[in-house]
Amino acid sequence: MVEINASNPDISHLYSIGPSVRSCGCWLWVSVLTGTPSASPSFKYVANMHGNEVLGRVLLLQLIDDFVRGYRNNEDWSVKLLNSTRIHILPTMNPDGFDEAVIGWLRMESFVLSANLHGGALVASYPYDNSNGGGMQDYNYVWAQCLELTLEVSCCKFPPQNQLPALWTDNKKSLLAFIMQIHLGVKGRVFDGSGVPVQNAVVEVKANPTSANTPKAIPTKANPTSDNTPKAIPSKANPTSANTPKAIPTKANSTEANLTPSCNYTLNLEAGASRSSWTGLC
Repeated sequence: MVEINASNPDISHLYSIGPSVRSCGCWLWVSVLTGTPSASPSFKYVANMHGNEVLGRVLLLQLIDDFVRGYRNNEDWSVKLLNSTRIHILPTMNPDGFDEAVIGWLRMESFVLSANLHGGALVASYPYDNSNGGGMQDYNYVWAQCLELTLEVSCCKFPPQNQLPALWTDNKKSLLAFIMQIHLGVKGRVFDGSGVPVQNAVVEVKANPTSANTPKAIPTKANPTSDNTPKAIPSKANPTSANTPKAIPTKANSTEANLTPSCNYTLNLEAGASRSSWTGLC
């Protein structure tokens, strides 16, 4: 990590979140990768939380190396992610540093999405965990507003060295695909009336006071008399024509047409429909 930071100062930055308590001053190093200093949002990967999880540590070290190599070779995936995201990678997290260092790290950086890598099983876990004490995953979610997943990436706790390249190949696309999820959702910038960006702006979404589930109509500035105003288009259908769609009567009242069937009726209509399956997530 030190070598990569020294040879790539334009896209790599190295900082420590503090020393490990029991390991005689072993510092916990984080590598930040970004092609744009002002890039946001921030993403993080954490591995080796328990001090003996080999694969997660190796995967994240390889990920750092691959990002730098891809950026230098102008590979599209690396350039796009690094130019639009701040990616923080902590390959080795010592468990005795949990009660100080990681909590302070979360207060220092505003992360949006995160994952911590473990070994010994193949499981993806998301908040909330099954303990009342609140693990690192739940702490991220509740106190740092960061959605963190716990990823158990290998059934083998101590994979042999000759298996590591294949395990990297198996996990690379998934690690990158998860980082890309940070760019989903609504994003934008807030300006004041003079067009000046507003710092530390807070954006809230408020429900319609008359109905919690009904979205509010968004007013526009269009002139209602303007030619650009959408106009109603009259239907040419003959109300007596055989081709005119008929209202579907509900089972509750077969003599009365209902254009908005009940929830149960809709479910009954769709009970025999085919269902698509999830394939090729990555």
